[in-house]
Amino acid sequence: MIFDISNYVQGTGSLIISLICLKRYRDKPNYIKVLGFYGLNSVVFTLFQEISALFFENQHIDTLAHAYVLLECILLSFLYYLIISNKRFRKVIVFSVLLYCTIYIFSFLFFSKSAHSIIRSVRDLQMIIFSMAYFFYLLHELSEDNLMRFPMFWINSATLVFFSGTFILSYFREYIIAMIGDGIADYWTFRNFFRFAFCLVLAYAGWLNLQSIRAQKSG
Repeated sequence: MIFDISNYVQGTGSLIISLICLKRYRDKPNYIKVLGFYGLNSVVFTLFQEISALFFENQHIDTLAHAYVLLECILLSFLYYLIISNKRFRKVIVFSVLLYCTIYIFSFLFFSKSAHSIIRSVRDLQMIIFSMAYFFYLLHELSEDNLMRFPMFWINSATLVFFSGTFILSYFREYIIAMIGDGIADYWTFRNFFRFAFCLVLAYAGWLNLQSIRAQKSG
């Protein structure tokens, strides 16, 4: 019961992100638009998983989840690509995405039993590196007087905390599952609620941007 609730809760979090970040679409900066599509992407994949469960007896659940991981990595990497204008950093991002795609393919070709953990651990590590690099970039530039009102500060903080947590869960997934046995539902329940908190922070970042747009229009 709690597991089912956690599934719907994390889907709701993604929906909130997409609704806030895609509202007044034309006025939004590109990185907020990408964040909106990131939330929408999560909603679509959640719906596909529900369809798979209802009509195909969960036959395609893993395939959908693996495809989502790849798209998540690409979308969030693109967000960082847009927010930082440094050419060297952008080249690193492009290279990292291409490298991830290569690892993704080779994982399923040669390490199929561990592919689930590999593709998620590498994705998490990539997001951690990007978020830490952005914090150094932000400290160097200091373009914002009030960081607490800066949407990207919240996006980056949420990314660092969430993917640091999921990196541990992904890396030790097989060990954790072996230890908890029949309690695998508890593992996913915790992860779903953890993701919901992540989504709320991203939605707050989108709301800050929306408030800024409204203030500019009224001013």
